[in-house]
Amino acid sequence: MPSSHLRHPHPLPSIAHTKPPAANDDRHAMALVCPDKFRGSATATQVSRRLADGLRSGGYTGDIMCMPVADGGEGTIDCFVAAGFATAEATVTGPLGAQVTARIATRDRIAVIESAQASGLDLVTATPDNARRATSRGVGELIKYALDLGFRDITVGVGGTASTDGGVGLLQALGAHFLDRTGHPIPGGGAGLLQLHHVDMTGLDARLPDARITVATDVTNPLTGHDGAARIFAPQKGAENSDVTLLDAGIEHFARTMVPRVLTAAAERPGAGAGGGIGYALIGACGATRVSGADAILDLLHLDEHMSRAHLVITGEGALDESSLAGKAPTAVAHRAKSHGTTTVAVVGRCSLVEKDWRTAGFADVYELAALAGSLEASMRRTSELLIEAGRSIALNHR
Repeated sequence: MPSSHLRHPHPLPSIAHTKPPAANDDRHAMALVCPDKFRGSATATQVSRRLADGLRSGGYTGDIMCMPVADGGEGTIDCFVAAGFATAEATVTGPLGAQVTARIATRDRIAVIESAQASGLDLVTATPDNARRATSRGVGELIKYALDLGFRDITVGVGGTASTDGGVGLLQALGAHFLDRTGHPIPGGGAGLLQLHHVDMTGLDARLPDARITVATDVTNPLTGHDGAARIFAPQKGAENSDVTLLDAGIEHFARTMVPRVLTAAAERPGAGAGGGIGYALIGACGATRVSGADAILDLLHLDEHMSRAHLVITGEGALDESSLAGKAPTAVAHRAKSHGTTTVAVVGRCSLVEKDWRTAGFADVYELAALAGSLEASMRRTSELLIEAGRSIALNHR
């Protein structure tokens, strides 16, 4: 970084610094701060506040608007709360059967559900037994709760779940029955799916056909197979190789058993494997539409409207890597900012992308906390202070 740009004794180095283009003459000086969470060290709201603190301490004199973002996983409800949405609470079934309190966000006629609030991996310990037992029932209970409140436009953020049950638990909560050969309900969780013999969908909530349900997810995996829900995501939930095989076989058996009632093509639809199969249950049985999680959330937050008034956008996440390029929140933000002619910089815990890739994604600068702290572990311990330092350096480099 050229020394002429440094006005602070300890500036945070970006991976590469490029002087931004001048803002449009009719655009008021405003920085829009819209990061995702830094998993394990800071929520998106905390990240945005610390970056704003750093901008101010670095001498930034324009307006600063903080708008935390998400892509459908953990933290989705928090970003809507920060944007002024109301919330409603419900007691629902957690991933292992115990009751948990979960929130939904509401505004006008829209309800937003975060699957991780009811069936989140953060609610359990990632063990093989828990990976086999975890259920999505609580997500279905949240959908029923939203319907009970009168909402018919429902967005379900699908990510960060503990379950790999094909969405059976969700459908059970909405009135479907999944029975074994003796006519008894199958056990909860993905491990019980191989016992499935009979499906009865006649009791499925009659309000669903009149509802507009949107599945918001940043993954496009199918339900089963090499790239399916079990093989790709169950190991993150504690499943070992034998568990992965069992879970994949179970949800494949479930999909085959559903053939008379649900189009078989639904299992291959992009996003069917999201949330351990929650995507499949919603798309196949509830008539839901799958969209990019980040784009759906940015639309609901009216981000473009605010972005059109900004001359600088600051976004970020814990790790900027190949998966980020598949539509995660920061790259979705950068893409939209580019269409507005607005400079975008990213602040991340670590970056494994080469400069060509992150520039192509739309970032003028990338500030990496791990590089300043000396290691990712050290940066996670000092996230708050490093975010302030990042904001300070951005203020100095992008006036």
